[in-house]
Amino acid sequence: MNYRDLDLNQLITLHALLQTRSVGRAAEFLHIGQPACSEALARLRDHFGDELLVFVSRRMVPTSLALQLERPVRDAMKRAEAISAMRAGFNPSGASRRFSIICSDMISKLVLSRVVLELQHTAPNISLMIHSAAPLRSSRTLVEEALERRGADFVVVPSRHLPSGYDNLLLFSSPYSCIVWKGNMLVGETLTEGLFYSLKHVAPTFGDGRVMATESDNSLWRRAFAAKTEYALTLPAMLTGTDYIATVPTVLANDYEKQYDLRVFPVPITIPPLEEKLVWPKRLDDDPANCWLRALIQDCAKKTMRNSE
Repeated sequence: MNYRDLDLNQLITLHALLQTRSVGRAAEFLHIGQPACSEALARLRDHFGDELLVFVSRRMVPTSLALQLERPVRDAMKRAEAISAMRAGFNPSGASRRFSIICSDMISKLVLSRVVLELQHTAPNISLMIHSAAPLRSSRTLVEEALERRGADFVVVPSRHLPSGYDNLLLFSSPYSCIVWKGNMLVGETLTEGLFYSLKHVAPTFGDGRVMATESDNSLWRRAFAAKTEYALTLPAMLTGTDYIATVPTVLANDYEKQYDLRVFPVPITIPPLEEKLVWPKRLDDDPANCWLRALIQDCAKKTMRNSE
């Protein structure tokens, strides 16, 4: 086996095949005909001496070798993309790059919406692929899964879920508030601790069912839940017309109050503030485009916090 026999185009094809698990979908992704994609797969099989993808119950599944190749091939694509985008100095207005970011829908709504607007004016050929953090298997391994297994360029997580060994930037720190529907007759002018615990709660969760950001706080274990959802932006709709309550970061509560028939109250118990951190893989520490985008994301987060005050 000679590495010179394997060119970049074949790696691109292999990456598409491993991502889609389908010759047809890979061909569509690469904008080539299905016969050409099949021929490329045959050449890859010959090079590696392995079937790479095999049919099982009418589905193509990767072989053991293909699974071992998945991460290094994805990393190679990232590096090739970075090399292709390199210039003498980084010029956002002329750069062409796509970044993948895994985060909560709250971060997408409050911060990344501003980033997209800024990119339109300052870097029109830089695009974002935004993925939800909710479906990730475990909040305990969220960073590793996002950056290492899924190959994301960034992940945004609460600081309590940040393992050691990763560089990061603080996007914002927000206390918590409670939100209820304006028609909730059980809540008067103030929200007491007793009333807080007597009401049923709606709470956002990770894919493993753990309540986002606040699960480990003993004071919150006593809550009774009407619903738990992986989609935080559905909370206003779930509260409207009910006597339920939700506890969310104040920056999100203030945003909701402007758009929906909701009232915002201070949380009547002690809860540590939410710190959201922007994290990236070590291989991108010195990447000029990554450095530029992380600074832009942090700046947009600061603007969000200023507008929330």
